[in-house]
Amino acid sequence: MLVALRSKDCDQPLLGLTVHEQAQNKNENAERRTATLLPLPLLQRGVPVPDRTPMKLATCLLGVAMLVAIVITSGATAAPAPPPIVLFFADNLGWGDIGAFGAPNSKTPAIDALAAEGTKLLSWYSAAAVCSPSRAALLTGRLAPRTGVYPMTFHATAANGVPLGERTLAEALRAAGYSTMMIGKWHLGQRAKYLPTARGFEHYLGVPYSMDMGSLDWNVCEPPPSQAGGLPWLPLLRDAKVVKQPLNTSSLVRQYATAAEDFLSEQNTTSNPFLLYVAFSHNHQLCATATGGLPQQVRTTLLLLLLPLLLMLLLMLTRLSFLYSGRRI
Repeated sequence: MLVALRSKDCDQPLLGLTVHEQAQNKNENAERRTATLLPLPLLQRGVPVPDRTPMKLATCLLGVAMLVAIVITSGATAAPAPPPIVLFFADNLGWGDIGAFGAPNSKTPAIDALAAEGTKLLSWYSAAAVCSPSRAALLTGRLAPRTGVYPMTFHATAANGVPLGERTLAEALRAAGYSTMMIGKWHLGQRAKYLPTARGFEHYLGVPYSMDMGSLDWNVCEPPPSQAGGLPWLPLLRDAKVVKQPLNTSSLVRQYATAAEDFLSEQNTTSNPFLLYVAFSHNHQLCATATGGLPQQVRTTLLLLLLPLLLMLLLMLTRLSFLYSGRRI
């Protein structure tokens, strides 16, 4: 907006003007003194200066109303929905074992698809190189020594677990309204008060400790379960109950996958966010066998394959013996 400012020289005679013109300019300057800052159209001669107080008040009230509306609107805007979380954790899995990172021999198409469709992080440092401390750090967000789970792992007969004073990721998310489930290897305490269902997870399916800490039908550990102090049969837990002992490794992958699919399908019918934590059991080696040699299942398979060959060899030797003796079968 263009404005006119009153000059201190308005009352002074202007050079080059007649007396009559100077008097006329003096009268006009006297009228302009009534307003220091006014729009140019209102400074014309003979136009009265309006009272702008009501307009200023209305403008002020309008500004206050707009400010209040902005505050109310911003406060009423819905917060973004909490994201669902699916977390995978695996033992003994290196950088070069995943196809998305250039593994020449490993075929991991599902993981590669996740990397292609999402964000691929190019750097990862585990908090520890062994089972229990790395899991304690992952689920508490603290360095392993600070959790008290370091440097060793919990044995199959351990009386303790991750300290009860530590708050897990599942407990924090559960308090925020998340549905929570864990599948796979826990290894943070196998007593009831340390199991996943006591540490924030509503549901659990898996092995409570490492796969090398218990025997299977075809892979009996040393010392065997029958001896005092021997390693137990590997159990499969659903929530806090043992559903199979020893577990069946040939169907374990399908059981894990089915449990995950059922949980995700159930979450699709609700509006609640969820946490699905999957810690794979299969990447870990099994225990040493009682004989110190091959697992029983491998020995049985080799025996079944070799038996027909032994029978054929026996028949050939028998036939050769008759031929050399001049007799025919």
